[in-house]
Amino acid sequence: MTLADTLAEARATWRRGFTPKQVRTMDYAAQWLAQSGVEGGALRDGELAPEFTLADANGRVVRLIDRLDRGPVVLTFTCGPWCPLCAAVLAAYAPLAPLIAEQSATLLAISPVQDRTDPTAAADTFEGLTRLSDPGAKVCQLFGLRYPVPGPLQAVYRARGIDLMDRNGGPTAFLPIPASYVIDPGGMAVAAFVCPDHRECAEPEAIVAAVGAVEGKREGDRRAIGHAR
Repeated sequence: MTLADTLAEARATWRRGFTPKQVRTMDYAAQWLAQSGVEGGALRDGELAPEFTLADANGRVVRLIDRLDRGPVVLTFTCGPWCPLCAAVLAAYAPLAPLIAEQSATLLAISPVQDRTDPTAAADTFEGLTRLSDPGAKVCQLFGLRYPVPGPLQAVYRARGIDLMDRNGGPTAFLPIPASYVIDPGGMAVAAFVCPDHRECAEPEAIVAAVGAVEGKREGDRRAIGHAR
């Protein structure tokens, strides 16, 4: 089963928990996001990724530049553990962790959720993944992914016990457009997968291929330097 199939199934299950009116509100919000052009400002491949510093689930400080010193970084933006589609994406990426680690790469997942406010915050954790909290979605904004959640959609989520302002620790409810990036050690985004529609998120194989391409280039550069000497 592809990730697209998994996401379609998760979406159908998620929607069954809402009333027809709530589903219409969700569909309208999705249509608004698709037509808003927000993703047009997102970081694209070939552009330098902005530097950032965030805390992980244990409060440890994580800097992008430090992780890039080790090798490529796979950076995934999600709404948070409360979102079943985002959880499905990370679950699909879980088997990638060993493959990514073999190539000296790091897998980071960023969401606006503050761990202390979300009882499900540890649900999508697996070995090889570092989850980072981005209160106010400020780093999401640096990458051009942040958007304000429409009031009617916030009300639908609150009816399910999901208060975005409370979980995200800010006076305004922001979420990121789901996206994944592969960033090379020089800070360049060599692959950008920006998907306003969750069902179009990057397949795991595409992520692995992009990381492999970075490592292949690094190895080629090392050999060229060796021959030059």
